[in-house]
Amino acid sequence: MKSKLTPLVMTVGMAVMACGAFAKPLDREAVHAISEPLYEVMEQVEQERGRQFVTAEEFSEVTKTPEFQKRLASAMERFCLLPDNSRTLACN
Repeated sequence: MKSKLTPLVMTVGMAVMACGAFAKPLDREAVHAISEPLYEVMEQVEQERGRQFVTAEEFSEVTKTPEFQKRLASAMERFCLLPDNSRTLACN
C-alpha cells in the first residue's frame, strides 16, 4: 500500500480537534476513537519520552515532525493490511 500524506495529516488534525482547545488536557480516548494508528504512535513516543502528553497543543507540535509522520505512515500501513480494516475510509 502506498502511503498518502494528505489522509495522515487529516487524521492528525481530526484527532487534535477532537481533543478540544489546545490549552485543554489531551483527550486520549478521543484520539484512540478517531485513529488507532495515531494512538499507537502517540503511545510509542510517550514511552520513549518517559511521560504522557499533557495538552493537545503539546501533542500537536510532535505530530508535525517528519519522524512522527513516518511512524504514522507505517502504523497506517499495518492497520490497513488487516482484512477488517482494509475497506475503511482511512485505508482508501
